[in-house]
Amino acid sequence: MKLANYFLAAFPAVCVETVEEERFTDQLIALVDKASHRYTLFSIDARNTLHQLSISGERVVEERCDYGKAFDHIAAREKGLLLVFDWQSICHNSGAYRRLKANFRDLRAKGSCAILVAPSWRLPDELLHDIPIIDFALPSREQLTQQLDYVSQNARSAIEDDAHETACVDAALGLTLQQSDNSYALAYTESGFIDPGVVQREKMALVKASGYLEVCPPEDITNLGGLNEYKSYFNDEVMPAKDDIQLQVKGILLMGPPGVGKSLAAKVAAGIMGRPLLRMDVGSLKGSLVGQSEHNIKAALRLVDAIAPAVLYIDELEKAVAGHSQSGVTDSGVTAGMVGTILTWMQDHTSQVFTIATVNNYHGLPPEMTRAGRFDERFFVDMPSSEDREDIAAIHLKRLGCDESLAAAIARATPEWTGAEIEQLIKSAARRSNRNMDKEIIEACGRDIKPISTVRADEIAALRDWAKDTLRPANIPDAVDALPQRRNIVTERE
Repeated sequence: MKLANYFLAAFPAVCVETVEEERFTDQLIALVDKASHRYTLFSIDARNTLHQLSISGERVVEERCDYGKAFDHIAAREKGLLLVFDWQSICHNSGAYRRLKANFRDLRAKGSCAILVAPSWRLPDELLHDIPIIDFALPSREQLTQQLDYVSQNARSAIEDDAHETACVDAALGLTLQQSDNSYALAYTESGFIDPGVVQREKMALVKASGYLEVCPPEDITNLGGLNEYKSYFNDEVMPAKDDIQLQVKGILLMGPPGVGKSLAAKVAAGIMGRPLLRMDVGSLKGSLVGQSEHNIKAALRLVDAIAPAVLYIDELEKAVAGHSQSGVTDSGVTAGMVGTILTWMQDHTSQVFTIATVNNYHGLPPEMTRAGRFDERFFVDMPSSEDREDIAAIHLKRLGCDESLAAAIARATPEWTGAEIEQLIKSAARRSNRNMDKEIIEACGRDIKPISTVRADEIAALRDWAKDTLRPANIPDAVDALPQRRNIVTERE
């Protein structure tokens, strides 16, 4: 536990950020018991009783002891450690933080330290530059394995073999020790053995409840029409090295007009890799309190690392970082700070997290976010080719239980249409015909759809001109100069 270095360096106080009070206390007691420099450990919480803690238990030192008296008590001792709970609720009160601050000199002189523990910290300005905030990491694989062994001792045939044990621990990564214990027990109750699928399900529910991330269902690759260059990249580079820490692809960027399948491609990535898909909405992580936004983005990324292996999906990244260049003026640097946190994590993280970000407007990103090292590859997703459109149409026709033989005709009649527009066409025709669509109904529905390639033709042309020399193509579109003019949705050609 790196916390010991702060004691030895004579820090008067440190903040520890964790929801696992019990596990942290147990580890701190064990640390103090084994330390060569003998410390005495005390604790105080909102019940206003001062306790002394040791490996053999706890005893009451002083009843009716408030936080101020506890700070005075520890500052008067040589090598005393005070474990402080619940103080985050009153630390912004001037009397509360002044009592601690007034003891800093004596705490340093005595080699003592106040250890402030809470799920999150927003210190008053008077303490912000004096007290470091330390994150207490979620349980390691070894600790989750020990917890699994403990649960399985009381459950006959709960674990079949080493592979089963590994799968259960993988499913529990990212949970607290108490959460993992609950998930293991629930899995055994439901299935008669510890089913890693149940543990994974409970973990995803807890992740969603945290508010930092959204859990999305992965998509099978058969649901993605076209994008053959993108699919080849996964076959040739992503999958062969997905478990190699040194060679793994950390992430890719998908840029293109709305509706061309970028979001679906992100979901398919999780399906190909067999990993959970976590969607992070950077904008929703912004908070109204000072420091809350930075705390939220760090907590979200820590959670992603803990859950790894996983796929992190950031949709419309340019909107998430909009205003970063003027952040110092518009929001006191909050957006710039969040962007900086994301950039640092993308560069430095070593966890098995594959990040996939989608972008409609590439120019809206800061240059430092697109340089080598942030994303391993940057793809341009263009309008689907005729062959791709036929694949897309066939997928939607089959899913809706409609006549798949119409796919070729739809593909020929929808040049420069996006996949989303083709889906809209097929759904509209299916609704009007009670799924018994024919060419006439499709033609009638097609007249009501104005494809983005027509509505925003100049923008898309400029985007293509820029992307062809800058980004790698995710698909090969039809030659633009060879495309026919928009005509009736169904031609006479068969």
